[in-house]
Amino acid sequence: MSLRGFLARLRRSRGKSSSVSAEAPTVPESEAVIVHKNAMDGALADLEPLQSHLDAGPSVVKSDKVIDTLGDKVDAITTSAQQAMTVIDYAVPAMNAFEQTDLAQKIERGIVHFADDIPWLMKGLDELARIHPAVTVAVLAFKAVYALETTRRENDRRVMTLYVEMKDMMVVMIQLKGVENRTHIGLDGRVLKDRLEELAEKTAKDIKDCANVCDTFLKKRLIVKVLKGPVWADKLAGFVKTFTDRKADFHFALVMHSANTITDVKRQNHEIDAKIDVVISLFDRFLTSEERRLAEEVENKGGAIRVRHNDEHLKSLLALDIEMHRGSASQTGPSNGTLVRASDVSQETTVLLDDLKWELREDINDALTRNLETFLGKFELHVSALQVALESYIREENDRIIGAVKDAMAQGPHMKIRDPELRKIWQDMNWRGNVKARLLVMTLRDHYRDVIEDAQHGSEDNAIINDGWTLEYLGPTWFQPMFEAFDDDASGYVTIAEMNKFMGLRPLQLNWSLPRWLAYWAIGWGVGAAMYTIRIKEVMGKIRLTLPHVLPLNRSAVDEYLRNTWTQTLKLILGIRSETSWILEGRFQDYFELEEQRIRSHLELIKYHIDAPETIALVLGPGRLEKSILPLLLLLLQHDYHKIQAARQIVLAESELRASRETMDRVFTAIKDRYNNLTTLFRDQKLELDTEFEKYACGLFYYRHFEDQFWNVEQLKRGRFMLNAFYDEEETDVTGFEEEKSATPSFNVYDAIDGVKSDDEGLVVSPFVNSVLGLWNGFIYSDTSYPARVMLSLRFCESSADNEDFMASGVDYSGDTYRASGVCEADDEGRITVKWTIQYSGDLDIHYQGRLSDDWTIEGRRGQSKASFDDEEFILKRIPAEYMCLRPSPAMLHSGNRLQILWRYAIACALHDIRKRNWSWMYFAWRRNVRKRFIKLKSRPFGRPIPNLEDELCRIEHECTAQDARFYYALTQRLDRIIPNHSTRQCSAPSCRGAIGGGCVICLDCVLDPDRFYAHLNFCDDPTCYNEPIHYGYTVNIHHDSSHTLLKIRAVLHAPDIPAQWNRVDNALRFIRWISGNTPPDPPMIEATRDELVASDDTEGSVYSDNEHLVDVDGQDDSNHSTPSSASSAVSAPIEDVPQNPTVENQPPEASEPGDRVSQDAVDEAGEDATVAYAESKHSRPDNTRASDDLDAASEGPVCRCKVCREPVYMGMCWFCLTCWDYVCNDCDSQLLIGCHTCGRPFPQPEWYWGSRPSDFICPRCSAHGIREHPNPDLVPRRSHVGTHQLIQCKHEIARPTKGNAEQPKISVEDRLANLEERMSGVDTKLELLQEHLLRLEQVHEVLPQTIATVLNETLMNALRSGRIVNGHSD
Repeated sequence: MSLRGFLARLRRSRGKSSSVSAEAPTVPESEAVIVHKNAMDGALADLEPLQSHLDAGPSVVKSDKVIDTLGDKVDAITTSAQQAMTVIDYAVPAMNAFEQTDLAQKIERGIVHFADDIPWLMKGLDELARIHPAVTVAVLAFKAVYALETTRRENDRRVMTLYVEMKDMMVVMIQLKGVENRTHIGLDGRVLKDRLEELAEKTAKDIKDCANVCDTFLKKRLIVKVLKGPVWADKLAGFVKTFTDRKADFHFALVMHSANTITDVKRQNHEIDAKIDVVISLFDRFLTSEERRLAEEVENKGGAIRVRHNDEHLKSLLALDIEMHRGSASQTGPSNGTLVRASDVSQETTVLLDDLKWELREDINDALTRNLETFLGKFELHVSALQVALESYIREENDRIIGAVKDAMAQGPHMKIRDPELRKIWQDMNWRGNVKARLLVMTLRDHYRDVIEDAQHGSEDNAIINDGWTLEYLGPTWFQPMFEAFDDDASGYVTIAEMNKFMGLRPLQLNWSLPRWLAYWAIGWGVGAAMYTIRIKEVMGKIRLTLPHVLPLNRSAVDEYLRNTWTQTLKLILGIRSETSWILEGRFQDYFELEEQRIRSHLELIKYHIDAPETIALVLGPGRLEKSILPLLLLLLQHDYHKIQAARQIVLAESELRASRETMDRVFTAIKDRYNNLTTLFRDQKLELDTEFEKYACGLFYYRHFEDQFWNVEQLKRGRFMLNAFYDEEETDVTGFEEEKSATPSFNVYDAIDGVKSDDEGLVVSPFVNSVLGLWNGFIYSDTSYPARVMLSLRFCESSADNEDFMASGVDYSGDTYRASGVCEADDEGRITVKWTIQYSGDLDIHYQGRLSDDWTIEGRRGQSKASFDDEEFILKRIPAEYMCLRPSPAMLHSGNRLQILWRYAIACALHDIRKRNWSWMYFAWRRNVRKRFIKLKSRPFGRPIPNLEDELCRIEHECTAQDARFYYALTQRLDRIIPNHSTRQCSAPSCRGAIGGGCVICLDCVLDPDRFYAHLNFCDDPTCYNEPIHYGYTVNIHHDSSHTLLKIRAVLHAPDIPAQWNRVDNALRFIRWISGNTPPDPPMIEATRDELVASDDTEGSVYSDNEHLVDVDGQDDSNHSTPSSASSAVSAPIEDVPQNPTVENQPPEASEPGDRVSQDAVDEAGEDATVAYAESKHSRPDNTRASDDLDAASEGPVCRCKVCREPVYMGMCWFCLTCWDYVCNDCDSQLLIGCHTCGRPFPQPEWYWGSRPSDFICPRCSAHGIREHPNPDLVPRRSHVGTHQLIQCKHEIARPTKGNAEQPKISVEDRLANLEERMSGVDTKLELLQEHLLRLEQVHEVLPQTIATVLNETLMNALRSGRIVNGHSD
């Protein structure tokens, strides 16, 4: 009870007692009058003055006054307290804000002045490690991560915040220097040494974990940092508490082992929560301008959820990320032998989209675990170097007093020279802080000439006698390379620091003398560079020969790796102006091997993954980049060659070759940066750049500086790009390489339904929860699109977890795993509200809230948080997924003709069930068209842009179930890994300008730059593009038309392949136009017009191009089947237009009994569908006639025929294969047909890269007959054409116009003889081919009777075994 209440109660009780006592003496007025009149009138009269007192009642006692006074004071105090609390309520936020501001300013000041007292801190830590060796592990950990951070190119203030906290912790730890007794027993009874060992281990682990998180975070793309910013902020801010707790532990150690108080510890613990809040708020302020710009773009596109589920949004943001990363600097030249255009960013975006989506899907903990291997390697490299430095410091500190006594006797600048022999020379010459480089070398040569001569005439053995040969290379001829070794600033002077650095690189293990070490830099490095050039070219040649044998699913990743690697490597090694010498190579071989072993050990520590530019310096060690860049490049190429060899046997995970590509990119970036630094240095020294780069480092940067000369045609003539090697057919060890787990799409997605069996099945749940359990299918949509993405299928199961009524789990169509958890709520009227959250892998949460409209429908909205929902709605139905695909959109159902639309919907569902049950061709054709269209729309955008892409995506996503979308998306990803991506080539047709994928057509007559052999016009594999007239007049005046010579490639053409490719093209053109006697004739006018012969087939359903027909993903060519309207079209079509029920002819054959077999005729018909279907559209003739029978009479001489279909070919209407050295007609090439080795019939090439095995050339018809290999392998042609062979179009040579009437220059006799030799060479080639053909004919003639008898015998035996011949009569 409060004091105020007590006083009020006491006052009321006193009032009651007073009233009782006042009532007692009261006398009625009549009686008083009577008494007054009768007796005692005088006495009463005397009492009349007291009447007023009696009326006033009894008097108030003193205690009552005191109580009343206290009550008034309490009221006044209470009022003042209320006023004070009101002031405090207003003041507390201001005080908190002031405190947070003070903390924020303190953190910001710590970031700004982070490096101010670092030298003092590092020296103090060394001293602490000397006094207390137990803390060495923590000291080395801090110094290692500090070294990693200081060498990083970009400093993020969010990361620096954690380093400030880390530094504050180390400052507290350094105070333990004051306790020098390691065995000191603290107040709690623990020994200082034991306490520090435990604390140091925990601290070292915390530092490594923090550094790994920072390292992983800084490697992420800007768009990933923005979309997953809150998750990373929480992860980083968690280390603030970690380091604060650890700092408190060190404070406690100081208290236990010193006289310090514990006040600071309590204060630090009190500030932890406030500091974490401040740090998280600072992270938002520390966003870079680029991140803020990306964040604004994300908000403009509808938020993180929409962006992450929309490929087009991701592409635009990724393009912005790439553009900001590159900055305003434009590319100065091509990177792989193709013309660089402004659309390179968009093409690079297409390539990197899959990598971005993978990063967004990856869980943050998985990313940290994956990065830990590489980070620990870098950490160990730093720790090992710091360990040596720390041991040296402790040793020097212990010997400091003795050294001080000795040094006092001989002071001078020479005492700073570490090498004793060089120190003596420096002292004798009385040199001060620096000396001219030329004088230094000449002095050393003269000195060691005297030393060697004295040793030769002396009686004692001296190893320096063996180094007499080095004096030859210490003369003026070799001054330049020696100056480069120790004169880093190219000033012409050598300082003491530069000399110590130079001598520190000398390998102590080899015990080399100073003359030999100087000779290495004079001549040995150049000899090693020439040797490494040969070895690198050998490895590159092996990679080139291995590339055609790589598995198709690995080709795209290998091409991406080689696209930039080969060109940049060739630029580096082809500029070397040095020759090898086996004598000199042997004298320096031990150093070459030592360097390779050192670099190899460093690469093994980081798993051959260079994740940042600063890692290169860590791997190479001290010294200039060019000192060891060639052995590093060789070791990386050897490791990647081993990986590419493994790609022949297993499907590598995409991360394997992605890591190799990133490693090589960072190596070449470091080389580019070194070139830029040298350029700045030479300019500052007023030196001629061309002259310096021609001789610096034996021309290592020559083609980096003279890039135009690298692409000059003369390089082809001199054969500089030729790579000679031998192909290694032996299998390689694939141990240690990560294999792709889901390389081949599986049909299991149709067998499994999303949702795990709940452990709580059978749990008693409320009726509200029970109403939402089960399988729900539906779509997410907006006002402008229905649906907004593919179908959402959720199977809700009961759950007994806290705050969770039901749950679901599964895999999204794009491969993201998810888990959903939700609750059900009911209002007073019984309406059920359903809320759930879907947590996707990669830290993405999407919140759903809807109402149960009826027992079959849930409708609502979704958003990024539970408090706000965006404009996306959803509808879920408890109906089969296939019915949901046919269901009209809510907007259509809310229109005026709802009943008619529902009637059409019912008819569509009924037709769908009938067709599915009867195996109708219309059902399978509809599913085939949906699958093909889905793959086309979701795959990489090659060729011409698809009109109305957004509408097409909505339509195709509406027609796919969740299982269909997941399977089709897996097929799309598989196809993207197979189809070659010519990412740096763009279609030159003005009406297209799209990226080129699959086939690429190069015009050999349209050369954009005569000085660059790669600069040709490129086109899509589409006649509309490469036959389009073009006027190109940027650098040269070019007019392209359909008469030009074209080269078609269906594999990425890399730089090392260009010279050999151009030579093959020239030989083939000479063979076709001048040497061959079997040249295709001009097309006859009686057959068809040119446009009819060139016209390509209908290409609906092709996997990547609107104008080129490709085979079905399943390996079947279905271009001749009609495409019926989909079942869903019945929703919007009139009722009378709905297709009728299919006939019985479309039903599959049924066996009357389990033992019945399908007839042989049915098997034959099934095989014919896939192998001869194309012939009906191409030649509507009987089987015993050919399309050219009516022309044979008019033709004279041999007829050129297609290698695949054996039909006649004509000039301009066919291609010449550079591999088969034969002709291929336009139809077989456009449809990617190949010939069966058994029956000779053409059939569609099942996949892009095909034909590596003989069994690949068995058509489906022969395969249905059980044929897996040709019965006689000797009859199989050695060269079988496949669609990926390179082709040139057969055309007549264009007559070049002459100037006026000037006479043609006369051809000399030498030129005529050269032309004759070339023609004779072609004739020899033709004769060799003819001999091979005759040999095959002889072999066929020899084995043909035996083969026929064998086949007939097997046929009769099979017929007898099957019971088809009984008593000599057929049944």
